[in-house]
Amino acid sequence: DYLRIDTSVNCSTTTFQTFSLLNGLVISAYLTVPLLWLYLLHIHKDTLNPPHTDNDLVYYIRAQDPLLRPLKFLFVPYTPSTALYFEAIEMYRRVLFICVLPILSSHSDRRAAFGMLFSLGSLELFRTTQPFRIPSTNLLASVAQYSIFFTYSGGLVLETGLGQNEPIGLILLLVNLSIAVIALIIAWRLHFKERKLKLEKLEQTATSLIWACEFSNEKFKTTFDAIIEHSVP
Repeated sequence: DYLRIDTSVNCSTTTFQTFSLLNGLVISAYLTVPLLWLYLLHIHKDTLNPPHTDNDLVYYIRAQDPLLRPLKFLFVPYTPSTALYFEAIEMYRRVLFICVLPILSSHSDRRAAFGMLFSLGSLELFRTTQPFRIPSTNLLASVAQYSIFFTYSGGLVLETGLGQNEPIGLILLLVNLSIAVIALIIAWRLHFKERKLKLEKLEQTATSLIWACEFSNEKFKTTFDAIIEHSVP
């Protein structure tokens, strides 16, 4: 009848029960926000995921649509096939790990086991859907799911006492640091690629300017003479 942490709070009083009811209603209302996102995105499904349309064209169309600007944060990172729903799934996935998992059991080893199960499901979700426009982002997301899985696995080993003489903490630290290292490598490669494309574009612009500056009245004289010679009088 009392909270485990603060035993001065009596859970049987009318005040606490009323608070619990109101708190549950507010939390439930907040959890319906991703459902609202799904509805708003579904309204624009013909623009976000039109059938038989090239992805690059879809990205251009949805970037130019003024009706989609308030919703850009919901679909910009995703491919057309996942733009309609994946942000809502991602929100509920986070709720599952942060809010649901801690209350599934009072035993930490069981929570770790559930965490392993959820992380495997999360890994399969990212692996099969490949939701992001940038392939390297999909790779990073999959690696992050492996990191979550190994973190819960290490927690289960520690809680069950199987790894008392093993450097589990150090291993978990290295596993999680690997995500940061991979992210830095991907960011550097993307930066280098974008920089190379910008330099190539500048070179093309410079070549065009040089060609224009070297233009003279005699430059196309032979071509014009040939057209005049073979043209119909």
